[in-house]
Amino acid sequence: MIRTDLHIHTTYGDGRNTPEEMVLSAITMGMERIGFSEHSSVPFDPLEGMTGDNVRKYIDEISGLKEKYRGRIEILCGIEQDFYSEQDVSAFDYVIGSVHYLKRTEYTLQSMIPRRYWSRRSQIIMPVILWLSRRTISALFPLSRIRPEPTS
Repeated sequence: MIRTDLHIHTTYGDGRNTPEEMVLSAITMGMERIGFSEHSSVPFDPLEGMTGDNVRKYIDEISGLKEKYRGRIEILCGIEQDFYSEQDVSAFDYVIGSVHYLKRTEYTLQSMIPRRYWSRRSQIIMPVILWLSRRTISALFPLSRIRPEPTS
């Protein structure tokens, strides 16, 4: 059985629990290793991800928890680095690469689903499939926020 979770969000991002609450819950569940992976910031969305002082506080708090719970659970401090982020990742134990923003004009429902599936009947079915897919793959590619594509 896998006793590791390396994609945990807390109140530093879009999670509901503090890092310590997550550690205690993981210990209770018999986890061997957990990794916190808060979202990096992106230049065009200041409300998304950690910036400045929050990054330092996050790293410091996770470091403190590593020491406090040493021997009971292994704790890693990671970051979920968006494709557009310019966040320095050298201070983290690991990085999860992610894509949270897509260029609106190129990624419409029609372009994401092959044309052969479009018909009168699918005009009802396809929005349901899109709704489900957004929830199913949200941990990897939350498509709810559409943003410009990267520049080379």
